[in-house]
Amino acid sequence: MPSPSQKDSSRSQARITQHRRLLQLDSPLGPDILLPQRLIATERLNHGYEVTLDLLATRTGIALEQLIAQPVTLWIRQHEGDTLPWHGYVHTAKRLGSDGEIDFCQLSFSPWLHFLRFRKDARIWQDKTTEDILADVFDGHPQARGHYRFELERPSLARSYCTQYETDWNFVQRLMEEEGWFAHHEQQEDGGGHVLVITDTTWSLPGLPRQGIAFHGAGPRDELDKILQWSASRTLSSKSWRGRTDDYKSPRLQKEAEEQVMAEYGLLPAQLEVYEYGNYVSHQTRISFRPWAFGTKSPRRRTGQIAVDTKSATGASHHSPSTR
Repeated sequence: MPSPSQKDSSRSQARITQHRRLLQLDSPLGPDILLPQRLIATERLNHGYEVTLDLLATRTGIALEQLIAQPVTLWIRQHEGDTLPWHGYVHTAKRLGSDGEIDFCQLSFSPWLHFLRFRKDARIWQDKTTEDILADVFDGHPQARGHYRFELERPSLARSYCTQYETDWNFVQRLMEEEGWFAHHEQQEDGGGHVLVITDTTWSLPGLPRQGIAFHGAGPRDELDKILQWSASRTLSSKSWRGRTDDYKSPRLQKEAEEQVMAEYGLLPAQLEVYEYGNYVSHQTRISFRPWAFGTKSPRRRTGQIAVDTKSATGASHHSPSTR
């Protein structure tokens, strides 16, 4: 027969639910087993996101290995009363301690893109476009199938010879950087998944639901949904990019190009040049040769990459998470 203290503990646990909480978590363990208490999240273009949750576990003795690589969905309640889903796969689970019948745990989850870090291959593709190559890599992960798409204004040229020798993650990042592509994630409204969207232009990105954000100095009141700090910075960079490559299908065709970093980035010393010699590849297609292509690198794209770190801005705000 349970003692009075055990009965009180059971009643206390029974009262702990996720109903109307700011943070709610759907996990394979079932409802009201893991209750989020604190959230720390980061998200970057191309790199996906990582969400770390401190949780109360209303059931003791949870086997942490049962959570690894499993899908979860975090629901964040908004000011308007609706909820924002954040779906991903658990990659880290920790037990932080316990207090009576309640355990304290920590989970970290990321998009399916995170699985690419743990698979390495040596593989060759011939006469395939970058879209085809990335699709082959993604489809090697069951979690990715049907959960990515390309929104490109300018499709890539076929690569006559492309080799992977690194992890899927590094390989995908390398090809996307060469093409000047970037990616972001879209969350399904029902919380059942997320989609990786790869694009080559910012014009394809959806607008934020709230277009205007007020700027205010930090104060003790009325700081919500406002930008509190904004600053710009400039740093030294290379002045120009120059490159050369060879086409084994057209050996007499000289492929050289040069591009200057735009003057708006400052009076940079002329000797600060980046010179690169490309791979032996061919981008001749059956339709036509595209003069703007230089190997797998566009000169303007390369100087754009150089200029990224030259001019930057940082800010801080207390804006709603719905703006991510």
